[in-house]
Amino acid sequence: MPTAEKPRRLTVSIDDPEIADLIRHLASDRHKTPRQIVAEALRQWMENLEDLHDIAAADEARRNAEPTITAEEYARRRGWNA
Repeated sequence: MPTAEKPRRLTVSIDDPEIADLIRHLASDRHKTPRQIVAEALRQWMENLEDLHDIAAADEARRNAEPTITAEEYARRRGWNA
């Protein structure tokens, strides 16, 4: 656990037997508990969501940004030889 806080319980029902079996097999293969496998998967999922949010925000910022020009175009507009 990343912090020294007391673990919080959360009961999750896995209605798909294939997923439940996969979790058990992954746990066994990796010498972890199913709880650890699920917590790791949820943590990764939340990180991916955060990354997607960051990407979307960056895309939005680019769409709203002022148009840019190259250094050569800047110099040309000012009559400089570039």
